[in-house]
Amino acid sequence: MSSAADSSRASKRWRFFADDPIRNRSEDRLGREAFADQVAHVCEKIAEQSETSVLALIAPYGSGKSSMLSLVEQSVQSKQGWTVVSFNPWLFSDIGPLLNDFFAALNEAIGGAKGTKKLRRKLGGYAMSVAPYASLGAVLGLDPSKAVEAAGAAIRGDVTAEAQKRDLAEGLRAYGRRILVTIDDIDRLQPGELLLVLKLIRLTGRLPNVYYLLAYDERTVLDVIARSDLALDDERRARDYLEKIVQVRMDLPPLHEQKQGDLVWECLREILEEHDIPWSERANDALALRYESMAPYLRQPRAINRFFAQVDASFPLVSGEVDFLDFLTLTFLRTFESKVYENLYRQKAALTGSGVNLWDTLGASRERPEQTRQRWLDHFQSWGVPDDRKDLILRLLLNVFPVLANRIDRNQAGDGFYRDLQFARRAGSEEYFDRYFQYGVTEFDIADSVVIQALDEIAAGAEGESRSRLSSALQANPSLALSKLLSLAQQGSVDRPSEILIFLSGSNPFAGGSEAERRFDQEFAFRLLATELFIRMDPKKRSGTVDEMAKHIDLRFLVDLGLPRHGTNPCPDWFGPVHERVAARVTKYFEEISSSPLGNASDTTRYALRMWHVFKPSDDVRAWLWERIDEGSWSLMDILVALVGEAVVMGAGRSRTVIDTEFPEAALDVILGVDEILKRLGPLLGGPDAPVELDDFGRLTPSRQNKEAFVASSLRRIAANRQSQAGVGPDTMEAQTS
Repeated sequence: MSSAADSSRASKRWRFFADDPIRNRSEDRLGREAFADQVAHVCEKIAEQSETSVLALIAPYGSGKSSMLSLVEQSVQSKQGWTVVSFNPWLFSDIGPLLNDFFAALNEAIGGAKGTKKLRRKLGGYAMSVAPYASLGAVLGLDPSKAVEAAGAAIRGDVTAEAQKRDLAEGLRAYGRRILVTIDDIDRLQPGELLLVLKLIRLTGRLPNVYYLLAYDERTVLDVIARSDLALDDERRARDYLEKIVQVRMDLPPLHEQKQGDLVWECLREILEEHDIPWSERANDALALRYESMAPYLRQPRAINRFFAQVDASFPLVSGEVDFLDFLTLTFLRTFESKVYENLYRQKAALTGSGVNLWDTLGASRERPEQTRQRWLDHFQSWGVPDDRKDLILRLLLNVFPVLANRIDRNQAGDGFYRDLQFARRAGSEEYFDRYFQYGVTEFDIADSVVIQALDEIAAGAEGESRSRLSSALQANPSLALSKLLSLAQQGSVDRPSEILIFLSGSNPFAGGSEAERRFDQEFAFRLLATELFIRMDPKKRSGTVDEMAKHIDLRFLVDLGLPRHGTNPCPDWFGPVHERVAARVTKYFEEISSSPLGNASDTTRYALRMWHVFKPSDDVRAWLWERIDEGSWSLMDILVALVGEAVVMGAGRSRTVIDTEFPEAALDVILGVDEILKRLGPLLGGPDAPVELDDFGRLTPSRQNKEAFVASSLRRIAANRQSQAGVGPDTMEAQTS
């Protein structure tokens, strides 16, 4: 593109941050030149029929009145015999400066051309009779001594103000040119100021060949007049008074719906190009649904400009880190319903499904849909949303936050519900929600761009800043970092998966957070991530990757990776090599600890023991364990206690670990044989007193003593059940176990 074309395009760009009226017709994007020419034509017709008159250009705030006034001024100025001058009364708060500036404006319109000196002297004489003398003389360029003489003449009654006005009127008729005085923004004035201006126009400024064009928002002006002593809060009186001042009203046509849509699209297209934002037909359709709720707020050009100025100013802070359409929608709320936007941040749990029960989030809430809907409408009431726009705002929120839509409309949430929100960086995702309110990626987050760059550095074997930041994130907030990596892996955006897995194992992403978090968040996310990476890995690298991981990562995490997937039949091709290598690591682990007392087994030992039969034939596991028991390396009770599970329960804002009351009878039968256990432990089953109900153990801490008591109670229950099924009474059972 040539430099001339670049310059032309730049001149046509939308001026988001400019609130000044346009200055020439080439800047008009609203197609209002014809209306401006018609106003100018009306001025000519009025001038043919009346020596002086007042016109009004009426339109709401933000509709482009000032720009239209500029177009009218140009159109009138281009006509022969007309001079246009602007008068801004809102710069002054009392009569003196107001009159000074008014006469200065007329003086400017007359100008200093040949033959105007006498007329200007007459203007000065009239001005001196109604305005402060010395200051006005300076404004009009008169000799101060002459001003004092004029003041003295007026005081003596030699020349009245009315006589001066008649003298000026004769001069203006003889002058022959018509003067259009444009007055903008009279709706900004206070009641007293507005009445002064209207009185000035009606009385002092009523002169031949002087015409006035006022621009204002009628609703506001009527309200201002109604607040004055003149109308005494009577709108009808206010309207009657205004109609006495204004002879002809020209109402600026409202923005046509099609033109409104064109302007919005023009602004959006410029934003998309400026920030290199991808767009699709699907995004277009989604925006069309939301635009139905936005349109009533975007009726005026200033509102459109104001909205996209906010988008243009804020989006660079989150570019590439959020969904643009959600950002656009929330910026809309921030611009036009700021209280809604501010309070949404406090509704994170309800809008993202975080911190609530999953089943409740997916539609099983006790609150009925109509109750949820009404609750949000009540929120809008307290946040100042007008009644006629509450439904519009609610529809916007339902588009941005699918969790809320699911609660109100009972949409069916599929298995990939939350994953899809995360993939798209939607505001309804817990991980991305804050970015729409914090203007960027906070210190508690990690940017997607950083994670992507870190993966590139890992794949290349490079030590870079992004890799370092990812390592730090895996320590500070492992659940978040693993979740982002999982999202990228599921989208197929990860190269060299073997190197990534080895890096993750060395980063120890299970060190941060509480025990409960490690179990339910990090480990689960790591297992899903590792599965995705093994699927995409070169088959020849899978076994070696497991061996490398084993150098850094706890065995129980490897055990997780080697467990068959429920519902997967046949097993995926990646699973075989991984399972074999994990099996070898588990067998080696038990060989290494076989000569050490089992005692208070570690989490790793307990988990591997429960799962060993998955990796080794159960008969071999059983034989190996009984051999350890018979030779005295391990006691049977040590093994049974190690097999008792632990559970994490939440309460009073914190978590605690208790005994898992699901006794692993099936696993015991596989790896040791329950009958053999009952036979060997029979004399011990009457052991220390313990709660009769097994569920009572669910409130106890998993100490060695409590676990032994739980094992004894569980085995007594198992023995009783088996004897009952065999038709043997309690006395016989006790004798047999003895």
